[in-house]
Amino acid sequence: MGTGHGRELTRVLYYALGGGLGHLMRGVAFARHAQRRGGRVAILTNSPFAVAVHEPGVELVRLLPTAAPREVVAAIAKRRFDTLVVDTFPRGIGGELVELLDAFAGPKYLVHRDLDPRYVAAKSLRGWVDRYDALFVPGEDAPFAEHPRAVRTAPWFVRDSDELLDRAAARARLGVSDERRLVGVVASGRLEEGAHFAFVADALRARIDADVLLLTPMARPDLRDARATWPLFELVYAFDVLVGAGGYNTVQEARATKTPLVGWAMPRRYDRQALRLGADAVQDLGSAVSAVRAYLAQGRARDLRFDNGARTAAEAVLERTDRSDGGAIRTRGRPGSSRAGRPRGAR
Repeated sequence: MGTGHGRELTRVLYYALGGGLGHLMRGVAFARHAQRRGGRVAILTNSPFAVAVHEPGVELVRLLPTAAPREVVAAIAKRRFDTLVVDTFPRGIGGELVELLDAFAGPKYLVHRDLDPRYVAAKSLRGWVDRYDALFVPGEDAPFAEHPRAVRTAPWFVRDSDELLDRAAARARLGVSDERRLVGVVASGRLEEGAHFAFVADALRARIDADVLLLTPMARPDLRDARATWPLFELVYAFDVLVGAGGYNTVQEARATKTPLVGWAMPRRYDRQALRLGADAVQDLGSAVSAVRAYLAQGRARDLRFDNGARTAAEAVLERTDRSDGGAIRTRGRPGSSRAGRPRGAR
């Protein structure tokens, strides 16, 4: 790690380790906006879904899902970066960032979404959170959302509202009828959960009068009839109802676009999907079928505009950061100017 002098681009390392897609997708959302503002972002990920990500200018540093902490540390040590952004886990998912947080003198930012309070207490996270220059709270409450250096943003999305295809164009991309109701069953959590959602998709096909697509971020030969779609959010207006888990992306994307959602709260060590889903959660197949039928009977038009918190965060990180007022972020200069994102260095 380190920093050089006289570089025009600010180099950001985005730590996005975690087994699903949420950390990686927030990293991609951030990177897309950061590069428009003169940043170069490398995303450190161990997500098996990383093979699906093809975004111009976005660099992925891929590790195996089983990578040991020492392998993570070694991968970080090979990178040169001016700024560190850490998604969700203040000390790293396996404690890999403990030494780095004290050794790295450059700006450090935490993306602070909801965490299980038991994990917060067990790892004494308050002390680790204090090591960050700012905490971005991306559209949902979190344990340290009232921290003096916390900055609440809208949810982070991999596409802006003006990048989403309208219903007709999205359905044409998918090759489905514009006349039939369409349900999307999203299998983008842990790989082993794909079988559950394949079963749900088959059950819905047998019980409702609508077309049903099983959607995955990448090709899944183990899931019959699964449609690889990246990014699904770009095509969200094609669907009358989404069915999936209670992960960050699925829930936030559905709510931003007013897409009816039927969700299973899948068990996670750190994430509380039931809390995120709220009234959208179902417990069994019968209640899921009933909820889908009810939504299909309603019908609604959707062509919405929404804020993307990833843009807000990228602007704050890439522009000059002034913490002289006790931690609040105030930006100065212009994105891409010689003053924006000026590195502090590393030791």
